[in-house]
Amino acid sequence: RHERMDVWDPKRIISQILTMQFIFYAVLFVAIAFFDIFSGQEFFIGQVFTYDVFTSVQSAWISITSLIMDSITCAFALSYVVQSAKKCLDFSATVFLFHLMFSWIYMKSFPTVWQWWLTNLSCMIFMAILGEYLCQRRELKKIPLVSIV
Repeated sequence: RHERMDVWDPKRIISQILTMQFIFYAVLFVAIAFFDIFSGQEFFIGQVFTYDVFTSVQSAWISITSLIMDSITCAFALSYVVQSAKKCLDFSATVFLFHLMFSWIYMKSFPTVWQWWLTNLSCMIFMAILGEYLCQRRELKKIPLVSIV
């Protein structure tokens, strides 16, 4: 790809944000549903947005494990969707900021559970760092040169 990645393109940025948000929630829904089925719990859509799940040990571990898996998947997605190491923190923070807003709207109150904050902030940082690493690997791949003979 030879186009400049630093050009201000609002349509591109919005599509990248929407793509990352879709991937974030798709993976999170599937992971939580999988772990609920595996542990014998009943899945409900609110598990994705509620922070009350952190009051139960089993539900908390399901949410924590799902968010970690989600962060790993989203870090790989950053390397394909965003393709810029210096933008990974911005996009990671945006994904989790929207998650905060959606959780706040769903619960009708601001999250006050410290485990929710610790998990989400840790996963956001992990997603950004891993995404930067993966983007740098893509950016630094050797460009094959064809010899002219």
